[in-house]
Amino acid sequence: GVDFGALESGVSFGIHETSAGILDFTALATVTLGEANAAPRSPQVAINELHYHPVDAGDEFLELFNPGTLPANIGGWQVDGLADVFGQADYEFPVGTVVPPTGFLVLTRNDPTAFRTQHNVPASVPVLGPYGGALSNAGETVRLRKPLPRDPGVILVDRADYNDRAPWP
Repeated sequence: GVDFGALESGVSFGIHETSAGILDFTALATVTLGEANAAPRSPQVAINELHYHPVDAGDEFLELFNPGTLPANIGGWQVDGLADVFGQADYEFPVGTVVPPTGFLVLTRNDPTAFRTQHNVPASVPVLGPYGGALSNAGETVRLRKPLPRDPGVILVDRADYNDRAPWP
């Protein structure tokens, strides 16, 4: 069986083999009824980098990337997988949060101002936080979700499954 959530109107799910050789049921770029599946749909905003299990009490963070040419308004979107309660929305982006076109946003567990200063993050990159909980040092699934337009549910935008085993670096 396959477990999947809500989709935006006009989008379909299909099977896709990941770079790790795992079959995944994901949103497709186009509807391909009766044909070979299209490529996976590129997310509007993607989980680009995560830093878990920092050494010497370093900074834990999650970096998002907007591959598009327009700003992405992610106010009200949620990141989960940051605490011990599976499926709980652990961080909700404030109204008005925008990821610049072809740009980044950093979500830190620590104070955003201190993080920006310590890591010399450019002013053009939004740095938000702190978030509650923590990324598991052994691995877990982090999800970026956005609310459905007229429904109390959410749509999975992107997901990162990480752990300390190969092929994870």
